[in-house]
Amino acid sequence: AGVVKLSSLKPLPPQEQIKSLCGGVVFILEDNPGFLCRHLEGFPLNTGDRFIPHGTAEELLAHCGLDASSVAAFIAGILGGERLYG
Repeated sequence: AGVVKLSSLKPLPPQEQIKSLCGGVVFILEDNPGFLCRHLEGFPLNTGDRFIPHGTAEELLAHCGLDASSVAAFIAGILGGERLYG
C-alpha cells in the first residue's frame, strides 16, 4: 500500500503508475465534489455535490466522512477488514 499526493492535476499520472505506487488498490480522497474520481479508476471518497453546513475544519471533515477515523473505516470496509498498517 502507498499514498500518492497529487500536487498538480495536469497532466495526471497514468492510471497504471498510480496503481503501482498504491499497491494495486486506489482510493481517491478529495475535499471537493470529486474531480479526480471522474478521471481515475478507484474508490472515491469526497464531499459530494451537496450543501455543507458551517463549522470548524474538524467538524466539516467529520460531517463529510473525511476525518481520519471515517477514512480508515471506509478503506477497511473496502479491503474486507485487512490490516492497514504494520
